[in-house]
Amino acid sequence: MIGSDIAEGKISALVVEHGRLRPQDKEQMLHILRLPREETTKKQIEDLSLSFLRSGALDAVLETIVSLAQQLFQDPLLSQYPKIHQMIL
Repeated sequence: MIGSDIAEGKISALVVEHGRLRPQDKEQMLHILRLPREETTKKQIEDLSLSFLRSGALDAVLETIVSLAQQLFQDPLLSQYPKIHQMIL
């Protein structure tokens, strides 16, 4: 389900990055994340998801994922473990 991490109050990479990029949004974001799941509205989830996109948090997290994956693929140590190498390809 889209937004389930928000509804569950998870402090994800998106939450951390958004808080870094938009500290002025931190209090409202944490208010939403602290709500019980059944009290978190679809609108709150949609608004926070859109904030992640607008602040650049989504792009920044995706860039980090790509960068870390590239580093992993290029690490010579990985070639010593062919089974693990095959799992990540």
